[in-house]
Amino acid sequence: MKAFLILPAHQKIEEIFYKGGYKEINKLLDISTCTAVGLYPDEVAYIDDDGLFNDKHHYWIHKNFPTPLAGPGLFVGTDEEGNDIAPSTSIDQLRKDVKWVGDKHDVRVMVRMFGHLEDDYRSVYFRDKERE
Repeated sequence: MKAFLILPAHQKIEEIFYKGGYKEINKLLDISTCTAVGLYPDEVAYIDDDGLFNDKHHYWIHKNFPTPLAGPGLFVGTDEEGNDIAPSTSIDQLRKDVKWVGDKHDVRVMVRMFGHLEDDYRSVYFRDKERE
């Protein structure tokens, strides 16, 4: 099925063919355990469950998620039973809704400059109109 691979270290999102299953997710993202974060209704990104503890990851933020996400992500849709399906959001829309944060050092600088912003950092990367 079609899926989108979010690569923050390279600041790009590319379309890939995804067969499904956690083993393929872990291989694609080069991780040992994954977790899913909801970005749109019925669409998620799988990311490294231990991503915040990996100093080598680069970060990205999505307009519908309040905090930066660590490492690469695999973006897919989900059906009524929670199974992975091709996303309905276009790659162009996803590219508009993702901003690149940088590495762990950049995140630390952002936190020092802006405080914790009540744990919602979207205002740093998105203007209000972009979030609507």
